[in-house]
Amino acid sequence: EQSMFIPELELDLARAEADVVEAKEALAKMEGFLENDAETADWRAEIAELEEEIEALENEISEYTVKIEKAENSERLKSVFLANMSHEIRTPLNAIVGFSRLMSEVETPEDKAEFCRIIEENNNRLLQLINDLLDISKLEANMAKFNIQAISMHEICTEAYNAFCLRCPPEVELINEATDKDLFAMADKTRTMQIISNLIDNALKFTKHGSIRFGYHLKDNYIEVYTTDTGIGIDPQNINNIFNRFVKANEKIQGTGLGLSISKTLVEKMGGEISVESQYGKGTTFRFTLPLASSECK
Repeated sequence: EQSMFIPELELDLARAEADVVEAKEALAKMEGFLENDAETADWRAEIAELEEEIEALENEISEYTVKIEKAENSERLKSVFLANMSHEIRTPLNAIVGFSRLMSEVETPEDKAEFCRIIEENNNRLLQLINDLLDISKLEANMAKFNIQAISMHEICTEAYNAFCLRCPPEVELINEATDKDLFAMADKTRTMQIISNLIDNALKFTKHGSIRFGYHLKDNYIEVYTTDTGIGIDPQNINNIFNRFVKANEKIQGTGLGLSISKTLVEKMGGEISVESQYGKGTTFRFTLPLASSECK
């Protein structure tokens, strides 16, 4: 939507620049008159007003320039996103269509089971893509609903472990370090589960051996949740942009670049913060906070 306003912003910028030129010309004339007639104090007042007007116009120009840069950057990101979506949608669809056709030609049960596995895997990938797009659309439109209540972090971490333990390759150990059953957060249970799932799923993509640990602990009036992996880490050049939309830490890894951005927005909507620490080649730790539930809310 921002890209639609780029021509309008550029026109406003041109007008502001023209106003600055006109004001400076008027100021130069007044300064000339002042040299010829030093007794006219009114000229000095008008010059001061013109100088203030020029300063205000220059500030306005700076604001328009920033808006145009943001709009152009948004347009560039959307173009990258559309190109990425085209690839991300076609890839699982081609696999689903292709292996579905081959199902009628295979003879051994082993081949059929493998083809079914590939089809199901790509079905899940396509479904996740659609869910991410729906989520980010609702969040942008402020249509996402949150059911804030006291939730057991121990229960959520247990559910997350049960959901992901069988998806880990043999070389990667998933470790649930959630031990305190008495810590409750004031948050939306489904959204909190979504954030933890996004972080664990992200860790699985980049961890080929070692472990993925996750848990939580009390930090002031918040509960801090963490995931720590022994994966490839994040390139220092990418870490500052890792929560931006459509940004992928590694273009070779499947994904839309929306999961971390969605997680960040969800955390902030529930009153918390999210951060990342990473050592390239050694691993990554994500942390996010949620407000601590009072004893009356449990």
